[in-house]
Amino acid sequence: MNAIVPAGDPAILTGMEAGSIRAVMMQNGIDPAELRKYDRTLPEDAWKEIDARVVQIARQRLVLTGYLLSQGLRYPLNDFLGTPVLQTQKASDMEAADITMEPTSRGNEGRMTFSDVYLPIPIIHKPISFGIRMLRAAAKNGQPIDTTTITTVLRKVMDKVEDVFVNGASGIAVTVESTQGVVQGLTTFTNRNTVDLAVNWDTSGKTGAQILSDVMDMLDSARGDRMYGPFVLLVPNNYESKLDEDYGSSYPKTIRARLLEIEAIQDIRVIDQLSDDNVVLLNLSEETVEVIDGLRPTVIPLIQNETFVEPYLGMACMLPYLKADKDGKCGIVHLRPAA
Repeated sequence: MNAIVPAGDPAILTGMEAGSIRAVMMQNGIDPAELRKYDRTLPEDAWKEIDARVVQIARQRLVLTGYLLSQGLRYPLNDFLGTPVLQTQKASDMEAADITMEPTSRGNEGRMTFSDVYLPIPIIHKPISFGIRMLRAAAKNGQPIDTTTITTVLRKVMDKVEDVFVNGASGIAVTVESTQGVVQGLTTFTNRNTVDLAVNWDTSGKTGAQILSDVMDMLDSARGDRMYGPFVLLVPNNYESKLDEDYGSSYPKTIRARLLEIEAIQDIRVIDQLSDDNVVLLNLSEETVEVIDGLRPTVIPLIQNETFVEPYLGMACMLPYLKADKDGKCGIVHLRPAA
């Protein structure tokens, strides 16, 4: 993708000192629209093209995160810069309701117990820069600037968002009052339910009925924790073609179609970041999962002390908020190869 810099426009950041842009971030956080007001390198039309590409890339790359957001499973984080650690609580279940002849009877008062949960809020980012000679030439002659690098950076940022959602980021951890918080993913979450996979789905001879049986085992595991859906079934790339095979001679449809006939399963999604032969059944409820939404993938201009480069930063603050109650009940089921 190329963006035209009008001839004569200065290919430098002007009217901005390092202190002023920091002041903007201190007051407003990272607001891309606000920060771009200081950028005199890329014209407004270039930013519009970049933003349009962000939408296109997000549709392609944010398969899981975008789907969960479309289901309303969003935890807004309005000031992610000022929230390095998110403190929440998880609650126990409550005893059953009373049944009496008189509603005036108080019965047993409902009580829940709580424990603190601490979740670090990392920022996913990737820097890029344009050389001053290219920018000056573009400004002087009206030549296009190739912004393919920017879209590649955005793709890398989005891929990392998805990877963290699936596999977590074990290196990101905090300890608060002897309680450790770690960024965990669907396949690493401590309280997830696990089911052993005896025979991989893409093994020759594995039947549609056997795959159906594996999925029913996953549903039984979720229901054992009182999680009843609706669910989305997340499968790795190596199982996509298997799901499009015929279920069997007695059922003239695909394996995918048969699984979607299970009332509790709302959708099936292929997720690049899932390792081969790993499948996740996810309860689509805020008691199980939300997307912490601090900053959608974007590009912002930066200040740098080097004279001959113009820096930009692709960044996002989006990560999984996976939940279980205080008793460990959870709506995530991980089907994995038996050890």
